[in-house]
Amino acid sequence: MEMDNKYQGDESHNAKDEKWREEHRLGLINREISSGSKNFFWQCVFLFFTFAFCGICVFAINTGEGKGAEANTQGKTGIKNRYNFTHTWEYKDSGTMEYPSCSIGENFIPPSKNETSLVDFAFLSKMAYRSDDNAEKDMKEWFGNETKIEYFTNISTVIKEFEDSYKDPSNVVYKLFGFPNEIEPEKSVAILSIKGTDNGWDILADAQLWAGAAISQFVRSLIPLGSLFTPLLEDLIWFVSLIESKNLRNLSFYQKITALVNHLDKNTTFLDNDTTFKQKYPNLILTGHSLGGGLAMISGAQTNKTVIALSGPNALLSRRTFEPVITPEALKNYTFNIVPDRDPVPRIDDLSKNFQRIQCRTSANNFIGCHFGDQSICELLLSCGSEGRPIPCNCIEKGRDSNTRGDIFFERLTPVPGNNDDKNSTCRQ
Repeated sequence: MEMDNKYQGDESHNAKDEKWREEHRLGLINREISSGSKNFFWQCVFLFFTFAFCGICVFAINTGEGKGAEANTQGKTGIKNRYNFTHTWEYKDSGTMEYPSCSIGENFIPPSKNETSLVDFAFLSKMAYRSDDNAEKDMKEWFGNETKIEYFTNISTVIKEFEDSYKDPSNVVYKLFGFPNEIEPEKSVAILSIKGTDNGWDILADAQLWAGAAISQFVRSLIPLGSLFTPLLEDLIWFVSLIESKNLRNLSFYQKITALVNHLDKNTTFLDNDTTFKQKYPNLILTGHSLGGGLAMISGAQTNKTVIALSGPNALLSRRTFEPVITPEALKNYTFNIVPDRDPVPRIDDLSKNFQRIQCRTSANNFIGCHFGDQSICELLLSCGSEGRPIPCNCIEKGRDSNTRGDIFFERLTPVPGNNDDKNSTCRQ
């Protein structure tokens, strides 16, 4: 009996010891989960996005809509400053295959030579930021007085009719230009230029449309062989988008651009005479910079219209979150994105099949400068050749600035025939 009691006591002690060890082990696991280095990392990630969102909200409230800008046609903002051009200097074609897409193709040209078609669209993407008067003056100087251009403002029948019929609130800003071809009317083309990010509210619009894709890309970069999980990320982004309310979806900027394209595509949309817009301009091309480029790619893929975007966020991962849904084939067939080196914006979402990477010659620590449209225009003029287009003086000033890597913009200036001016005095009048 005494031996049995001793055995039972040892057994009870062993059970308690085992229980204590198990609880201790669970405690260690719990402590590792709740206070380990990985938990600290994800806490930092959460706090970063929280503070970033709050910062954007504060910035949006402080800047307001179009603060410091002058009134514009279809959306209220426009940059007052015009380009300052020089016509006495030019850039010769580099003669290399650095940018094979300097010439996109004959159907993409709004009266322009093949060699400068890409830079023409980079220039047109910036016109949405200008006021009506300044956009008209800049375009006349860029394309030349011999090029006939029709400017559609908010009092134009085709625009007024659409704005009166579109009831959902939207602050998206756009400009519409027509390049009629009287010799070959079937080649007449209209350009819809969409304004990009200009204030804090625009940044919130970016976040609404592309936050899911950006976070998914970040998570994918942390996973070994993360690209293998891309199809799952597409499903995840789509699932998260279902949480978004219908009212918020209706406020998406691309909804209005898609509606406008469909409006212009109708044969019942008349101009100020008996001709419909589609009859006069059978070809419609969309362009835009930054947010404007992203909106252009979404709406172009939805409506099967050609798009040339500059530094626009992409839509391949998030294509199923848009209404109507975008297919990879539509993005491949209708969209083209110009992607400057070190520019963070066109690295949001995955690139589709058609894009052109270009250099950014700002200083090594100025990656934000790589996103500026003027920087890309200078780069395309330098590498593709100006071919009769004037040189913006800010390109030349970049070459004079010893703090940048842009000396080449000044060194490669070539005088046009008959120009004997001193290069050092260019753009300094």
